[in-house]
Amino acid sequence: AYRVLISLEISHLLNGNEKIITDSVLSALETSPYLSKIESLSLESNHQVTVQGFKHIADSRFCFNICEINCSNSNINDEGLKELANSKFLLNLHRIELKGCSKITAQGLKYIITSNCLSFRFSIDDLFANLAEIHQKNILSDELLECLSTSPRLKHLHSLRLFYSKDEITSNAFKKLLSNNN
Repeated sequence: AYRVLISLEISHLLNGNEKIITDSVLSALETSPYLSKIESLSLESNHQVTVQGFKHIADSRFCFNICEINCSNSNINDEGLKELANSKFLLNLHRIELKGCSKITAQGLKYIITSNCLSFRFSIDDLFANLAEIHQKNILSDELLECLSTSPRLKHLHSLRLFYSKDEITSNAFKKLLSNNN
């Protein structure tokens, strides 16, 4: 009998100087029934994983228990977030770690905020804080705050930390966010 994996950390794996976790490895994981109990997946520092790799995770019918994915210092971009946000299987996902992911923009956050697939417990506040550190400014804009103000996720938002805001956000966007009765 096989033991059931609950956490899978496939970060920093090298063969010589080459990372061994690639889209093709994630393709094999996509069809593995041994992933059915995994709650935490770490792909930290895996620059070989592309949008296609994140699509393999999103399309895996065995990844339904994943609550957290660590993509810190990886190659994930807005399209990778879109794949995760639109997954019909990652229904329990409530946290994506994105420290050091400089390819994520406000558009990637929009995919998460407007997703009808991800858990309503999804930690939007963590996403904003991680990305503020990366860009050394807040990538929030009026458009993104307005998107958040109409999102059903607003009910579940416990904190919102805004850093380095200068000209990106106006008081009108805050008024809309604060006055929403969602």
